[in-house]
Amino acid sequence: MNKVFSYDKNNKESGIDGRKKKAEELNTEVFNTVLTLHSSKRTRLLIEILNALRKIGYGSYPALTDKVTEVSEPHSSKAIRLLQVLFPDADLKTLPRLVPLGSALPQEVRKLPRPLVVIAPDSVWKTKQWGADKFQLLLNTLKMKGYGIILTGVNKSLEIANDSNPLNAKVLDLTSKTSLEELISIISYCDLLISNDSAPVHI
Repeated sequence: MNKVFSYDKNNKESGIDGRKKKAEELNTEVFNTVLTLHSSKRTRLLIEILNALRKIGYGSYPALTDKVTEVSEPHSSKAIRLLQVLFPDADLKTLPRLVPLGSALPQEVRKLPRPLVVIAPDSVWKTKQWGADKFQLLLNTLKMKGYGIILTGVNKSLEIANDSNPLNAKVLDLTSKTSLEELISIISYCDLLISNDSAPVHI
């Protein structure tokens, strides 16, 4: 990866003018190939005004030069599958993947009772947030049923684990305390993940 471009689609770069400015910025890089995972209207409109000769993605909209059929598979595989358009003989099983490592699993996770649930209440977008009050209710319900619970994420302001209930002994709050490797191992080790539409569901 040589360069990362941010796209503030809901604020400074929102609307038609914002999309045009972003396209102008990308077009100065003279990309010859674009791979797109998204088929939303905003993405389609942006792809249409990019100058790349080859545009590879999921969906059937006219701007795509190479249309890939979606299959039911993990999100990481979905991203890699687009490369088969460029490298038809590529064996997707040999490409890098997120692999859980036993050595990355925090020791305190092993002490929790099963069934073991990871709750990830974070999301940058308000439209993808279930709500802290609902996660709190869910947390209390799972505790009463004897589940072991792990909280992950970065938003400590939610504070859904901070109460005086002695059943909190079943709750491990790892908010802002895990590396990517640890998060991968935690999710793999647990029985269930409950999350907003955010990073954990894409692992």
